[in-house]
Amino acid sequence: MKKSTPLVISSRILRNLAASALFLAVSQLNAAVIASDDFNYTSGSALNGASGGTGSWSASWTAASFVTTEDNTAQFGNGSSNTPDGNEMAYRTFDAYSGDVLYVSYELTLSPTTLSGDFFTLWLDSAASVGGTDNHGVSRLNTGVTNGSSFARISSSAARTSTGPSLSANVSYQFVVKYSKSVSGEANKFDTIEWWLNPTGSDYGDPIGTISGTDLSTLLTSISAVGFRGAGNDNGDQFWVDGLTLATEWNDVVIPESATTTYLALMLVVLVGLNRFRRSRRG
Repeated sequence: MKKSTPLVISSRILRNLAASALFLAVSQLNAAVIASDDFNYTSGSALNGASGGTGSWSASWTAASFVTTEDNTAQFGNGSSNTPDGNEMAYRTFDAYSGDVLYVSYELTLSPTTLSGDFFTLWLDSAASVGGTDNHGVSRLNTGVTNGSSFARISSSAARTSTGPSLSANVSYQFVVKYSKSVSGEANKFDTIEWWLNPTGSDYGDPIGTISGTDLSTLLTSISAVGFRGAGNDNGDQFWVDGLTLATEWNDVVIPESATTTYLALMLVVLVGLNRFRRSRRG
């Protein structure tokens, strides 16, 4: 009987398989991303004028002089002489979105001095509202930290605010917010917020809080700007932002556990094959 010939896969093929697996996984997870920015800019440079990231950004960042890029983050405050306060410390516009659901996600890290009396938030608004005196807090999505606690709100009133867990210094937290319309249609308003802190793929049905603003008259029907606001902070306070993503689906802002497991299993197969190939070459 003729002996079967073992299948030999070259290291180049295995590497290509690994690259392909990574590309497919990332492509699948980012299929409905509107815009994103990981702040991969030169460390120590000004955020103002930076134009990296992917998606439908329509302009570069507009930012205060105390907002810089450090270690692939946007850093608000230099830790000494600058107070990270302002309604528009940094903002950027993107192509107007008027669909029924918008997800926004970002990572926030706080310095030790920001755990008392602090206020730092991401906001969403229309491009027509930026560059002026708007504080982006009235009938607008805000989510971040206040007095050491995480929060999200659809208006500046306490009745429209959901407070979450307290935050610790030097720890990165992922905020995820689902901003949606209770009535479908481009002309209808974004009037509902659900939000999560450090969610996993299975946490979709268990948000920290849900806020309704169906009775508010000044809500948005279209969103085209994202920015950051600070108030009541001190000179030494610092905030770091990373992984900003605007998308239309949960799986675009939170990696589904099934996708993670599948990807890791596929990579394990590739790595085992590559290791066996190398051992056979040495033998």
